[in-house]
Amino acid sequence: MGYCNNCNQEINSKFCPNCGKEAVELPKSTKSDNDALNNDSVGTLSFARGNAGALVNELYALRAGLCRVSQENDKVKEAEESLEAQRIANGNVIDTAEFGYGQGNLNFFQTQRQYIIDRHTKPNKDILRKKNDLEKSLAFDKSESKKWLTKGFIVLPFFLLSIAMLVLAVFLPEYSDGLIAMGAISLLGTVLLGATFWSNFAKHHKSVKSYRLQIDELNKRIKSPKQLQAEINNDPTYIEYNTSYVELKKEYEKAKAFDYSPLENALSEQKNACAEFYKEFYPAYLSHFERVLDPRDWCNLDLVIFILETGRADNLRDALIQVDGYRHTEAIAKAISSASVAICRTITNEADRLQRAIATHIDMINCNFGTLNSSTEGIIKVTELQNALVSKANASSERLANDLEDIRNYITI
Repeated sequence: MGYCNNCNQEINSKFCPNCGKEAVELPKSTKSDNDALNNDSVGTLSFARGNAGALVNELYALRAGLCRVSQENDKVKEAEESLEAQRIANGNVIDTAEFGYGQGNLNFFQTQRQYIIDRHTKPNKDILRKKNDLEKSLAFDKSESKKWLTKGFIVLPFFLLSIAMLVLAVFLPEYSDGLIAMGAISLLGTVLLGATFWSNFAKHHKSVKSYRLQIDELNKRIKSPKQLQAEINNDPTYIEYNTSYVELKKEYEKAKAFDYSPLENALSEQKNACAEFYKEFYPAYLSHFERVLDPRDWCNLDLVIFILETGRADNLRDALIQVDGYRHTEAIAKAISSASVAICRTITNEADRLQRAIATHIDMINCNFGTLNSSTEGIIKVTELQNALVSKANASSERLANDLEDIRNYITI
């Protein structure tokens, strides 16, 4: 019997099935160990310590229970692996899209797309730029031609006045000399000015016409945005890079926005389910082995079985002493490896015997502690325990013990 300080209650196992904490052992009775092992009222299984074969069968039944628990923990590991695999996959997509080298990132595809776009739009931009320059020159020459034309109209009255003075010289002979001189000088000046103004006007007007013709030609060569887009969209190279860009962008945005909550919830639910299984299975089955082999030695179960099966020890005490000896000489790894191979072979070759051992153990539980209730019967089945033992034949007892500890940790999460 033990007492869980965390749950404030007495329990019949080494670890509390409710919280997973190790129980504090209550004071033992004054009876001998052999009396306690043979006393049904203390909740332990009867077995002959001197009978190595019976003890080995007990230990295989323990291993079957650990394998069954490990199977439940495998479901948690699968959920964890699914979550981690999705995170890694999304992380790879994001890293590739943002920081990938060569031809695998968004920046590369975007650069290539822009290069092709520029290749199609540059001629059009050059034409538009040239047209803009011509329009500026056209505006300037239009302004200049208008200015010189205006000056020409200003000179016209003086020209007419010069003509008038020459005409008056004909009708006024007495003033003819003065009028002719003044008229001639005025006419010469206005003609010279008029010719200058007209020449400048004609030059700029000619430029205006030339610019207009050039602009008209350029207008014929300018492509509309719709035409340019059609050219770009039909470019095979653009299609290739744009398709890659769009696909990677879609994957990138999907990875960035991925909702992990369903996978996280599934993992949490699986841990809870595993913990609930442990709370029922441990006290109903595994706890009865605590008096057979201390839970702290369950990680060495394979080596203990191997030592007993191969006749290296006749009882559990001597087997555990040998386990400690292997550990002190640092030969434990090699010994465990040999033991695991042998255990796997036994499980494979002697499945019927081990199944009978498991069934016998369950019968002993029924005999010692009464008929299993309906909920317990649902989790303790000979076939499931046997299948678990076979499926986990290659798993070491250390791994199985670690799985058990993992499940205890789920209870406190």
